[in-house]
Amino acid sequence: MFAKLPRSAKPGLFALLVAICLQGHAESANNVYAQVSRSVGIVLVSTFEGQLVGSGSAVTVGPQTMVTNHHVLLPGHRYQIYMGGSILDADAGICDNTQDLCLVSVPKLEARAVEFADADKFSVGDAVYAIGAPNEIGNIVGVSQATRQKSYSPPQLSLSNGLITALRPVEDGKIIQTNAAISPGSSGGGLFDSSGRLVGITTFAMRSGQGLNMALPVNWVARLGVTGSPRTTDTTAQTPMPAPMAVERMAPPPTVAEPEPMTRETEVKPTPATPSAPQDKTGAWSGGVPSYVWIAVPIMLLLIWLMRGRRKDDYDDAVDFVPAGPPPALQPFMSAAEKELDQNSPDLNLWNLVIADCKGNMDAARRSYVERRAARLLSEEKDRQWAAAARQSQTP
Repeated sequence: MFAKLPRSAKPGLFALLVAICLQGHAESANNVYAQVSRSVGIVLVSTFEGQLVGSGSAVTVGPQTMVTNHHVLLPGHRYQIYMGGSILDADAGICDNTQDLCLVSVPKLEARAVEFADADKFSVGDAVYAIGAPNEIGNIVGVSQATRQKSYSPPQLSLSNGLITALRPVEDGKIIQTNAAISPGSSGGGLFDSSGRLVGITTFAMRSGQGLNMALPVNWVARLGVTGSPRTTDTTAQTPMPAPMAVERMAPPPTVAEPEPMTRETEVKPTPATPSAPQDKTGAWSGGVPSYVWIAVPIMLLLIWLMRGRRKDDYDDAVDFVPAGPPPALQPFMSAAEKELDQNSPDLNLWNLVIADCKGNMDAARRSYVERRAARLLSEEKDRQWAAAARQSQTP
């Protein structure tokens, strides 16, 4: 049909088809942002004294629970989440230093958890959308170069779209490469598919090229013990909760059953109450205590005593437990950080920061420096390894 059209009409028809495709793509981006933007927040990182030292992004993955990159939380000790014009206090939860992921507990969070996709089912060329807060730390505490005056506007999220341009295999999965734009501050944000499902966590970009932006697969987030919102394709999401009557119809356990038929008789035909007989106020027990009670009560007391003794033994075992040391992958970098201190050549910015945070306590400052410096060295080493792997995969 297209071949039968006049030559002069073909350019106009082609332009119309392109416009329709672009409009459909824009509508998809609008739908994704409207669906999940309320579940993405901005992480504000500050010191104990309240000095803002960093910012990043986070995604809601459970009730009062968000996920972000571990390196987002490293510069400070106090964390807050900015969402919907409100600032919520937050605490660091379960962290995976090796995979650079960390859960954040936000007690007053009311946002809905996003739905998880299966990152293993995506392929190169699939459309994705990155939502995060790039460079909001510069917006909040930035200084205009032209006027030398502080400028400030409320933090806000940004949306960028692109494609999955590569799936780079690593030791325990595949890093997602995308040309959806990300910048410092986007770390911890979400990479979503066209249905608004979480595909990965935007983490870093390679400076050696353009459009080499990386996201950690959502399957790694699930390893932290969160599952996101129930998938719409699951039958459990469409099945109503059981009514309370279903619980009441269940047969009671043997320990609370009524084996004696005389108890039911006394409940149906109770002895009339007599004002002069106070013992009749016990109702069904006015005829005396059943014989089986004298056997059941001592047995129950004995079981309670045994359980308390067992719990005490378990508690003693827990007290004697000695926590494991740092992860093996982190130990050489901790040794390198200690060597820097011994040779009086630490990273001055980090050292001054930990001295201020620890209020001059040198022992605490030394421990804090070693932990933070080792984490940074490990992160830098991972960046070098991923960059080398990327260059090697691009070599013909």
